[in-house]
Amino acid sequence: MGLSRGMRGLCRICVHVFGAVSSDMGVTILHSIHKMCLAAYNQQKDSDSDLSNKGLCKSCPIVLFNNICDKLVGLTADEVVQELSNVIESLSNDDSLEVLQMFKPELKDVNAQNSLLVGCLRTIYERQQANHAHTPAAGRTSRRSTLEKRNRAVTLTDPVEPSTDTQQPLTTAQDRRQARRQKSSVRKLIYESVHLTGNSSRMEGILSYHSSEEPSSPLSSIISESSEGFDVVSARDEIQLKHWESLLDKQDQSPNLDSCRRDIEAAVFAGVPDSVRGRVWKTLSQMRKCKEEPLSSSLPYLELVEGAEPTIRDAILLDVGRTFPTHAYFREEFGPGQMSLHNILAAYSTFDSAVGYCQGIGFLAGLILSYFKDNEEEGFNLFKDLLTRYGLRDVYKPHMSGLKLRLYQLSRLVHDRHFSIHEHLNTHEVTPSLYAVSWIMTAFSAQLPFGISIRIMDFIFLQGIDALFKVILYTLDASEAEILSLKNIEVLMNYMKETIPQKIDASFEYRLKDIFSIDLTLELRELEIEYQVLHEDLESANKAELLETKYNLLKLQNKCHSNQITQLNRELERSRSERRALTAQIESLEAKNREEAMVLNFTISSLQDEVEMLGKRNAMLRTVLTGDEVDGDEGDGDDVSLDFDPLSIVNIESLIADQFQGVDD
Repeated sequence: MGLSRGMRGLCRICVHVFGAVSSDMGVTILHSIHKMCLAAYNQQKDSDSDLSNKGLCKSCPIVLFNNICDKLVGLTADEVVQELSNVIESLSNDDSLEVLQMFKPELKDVNAQNSLLVGCLRTIYERQQANHAHTPAAGRTSRRSTLEKRNRAVTLTDPVEPSTDTQQPLTTAQDRRQARRQKSSVRKLIYESVHLTGNSSRMEGILSYHSSEEPSSPLSSIISESSEGFDVVSARDEIQLKHWESLLDKQDQSPNLDSCRRDIEAAVFAGVPDSVRGRVWKTLSQMRKCKEEPLSSSLPYLELVEGAEPTIRDAILLDVGRTFPTHAYFREEFGPGQMSLHNILAAYSTFDSAVGYCQGIGFLAGLILSYFKDNEEEGFNLFKDLLTRYGLRDVYKPHMSGLKLRLYQLSRLVHDRHFSIHEHLNTHEVTPSLYAVSWIMTAFSAQLPFGISIRIMDFIFLQGIDALFKVILYTLDASEAEILSLKNIEVLMNYMKETIPQKIDASFEYRLKDIFSIDLTLELRELEIEYQVLHEDLESANKAELLETKYNLLKLQNKCHSNQITQLNRELERSRSERRALTAQIESLEAKNREEAMVLNFTISSLQDEVEMLGKRNAMLRTVLTGDEVDGDEGDGDDVSLDFDPLSIVNIESLIADQFQGVDD
């Protein structure tokens, strides 16, 4: 099968990642992934036309309901409760009351409550859809973010900047307060534009890897890019090499000597020979003063490499082939360069579990590794020092706290130093988070040739991350006229991401003093404090908003509980009334029973007296009968007739027994 070299590499990766049994299976997997990506792209592209084909518009209530459902996908149960609470608050009073009536607080399962609320919302939106009038299809309009909407509400006219126009000084206290409010508003808006970007992930997709062709640059005719890196003709001079060796030896003997530090700084501006660049970087790293105690580990390097998680190893293997694809050391697929780079990144993911592995971090490791090919562990130690001693590790943390800080600092620097560029980009909603993420995370090495990237790395080891801001400000200053002339947002975005880095042309080496001599230390420190204050304010506001949401939810539940209590009170009162009626009926029956018992007792007493009397009479009659029989036998034999029936005595006794039985019952 005739495949290009790049396709063969991708096939090998597919075979490794998916455990395919042959390269043909890898090709099949690769084509399947391509088809899925293409289908997803076409589906996204045709989403607006699908709405029109279905007779819907973007303002249709049913479309809004579908958007709400899309937001709920992937959220936790508590996050769904908060989102639904916000939706319910936006409804009209009647619709909110309808939701309250359908809400069942007795449901203990949060997911069941959420399902009930979603069903209620669907009923409401379907009813609104029946009465909805479609808005006419509008042409393509520019996107307006929340930042831009707020920007229109804040007065930002007449910004403080040098001008030749006659400008009245701020003489009154009211004018000074107004200026402070404007500056505070600008700070808050810039902070929000940075903070609202990349909260859920590490901005995957924003950081783009380059293919086998690196961007062309005018430096190609002057800079020699080889497997050994960047060499300026003056840096190859043998005299300068000896000068560097003497400086490094002197620094090793007297590490705290200020004069030696100044000499090394001046020598970096003059040029760094490739043969001593690795040693120079190590020396500059050791000269760096840490704000915090650097991370440390007792595990040896090989154990750190072996301790990496399999998922991280797979992610690293996917990325190492896209890191410096034209460099001789990293060009071979799964060759020594790529595997050494994999080992360093895997070891660091074990060493610093808070960072793990992040796209873009491999470019910095590759720059360092290119000068430590014979000592991979030493290259790892320098890479570790670069991230921990220079405060770069925060840029790669999962929540991107350090990256958001750097983007805020950059936006404020552009606002203060290139106000016209800031306003133009802000008008088109082009924030630093859209074009500068890769610049910061890869130190320009993903956009620039390898040679110029290591020259920038010289100054990062010398000055820290401040050097990156200086390079960015230089490129923006060189591109100001072109930026202001671009009005189309897509063209502007492409220019900011692709064309601006190419402004680092042949004059870069001759303007090093102009670029890196400016001092941004104090300004960046002030902006860092400013960002932290704004971040704390936003966290407080978010906490207050979350508490308010919980309060509204509890208020909703309390209202439902109150309705339930009222209903139960009514049922209780009805039960009490029934109980009182039954009690009165029981008392009446008891009184009637007592009366009947008294009558029966009297009847029994009377019957007992009658029985006693009849018993006496019976005894007398028996006596009489007995005497008459005797007299009859002795007499003349005449018959004696009696009116008394003996059976009546038996009937009377039976009647008395029945009466006693009734009383007992």
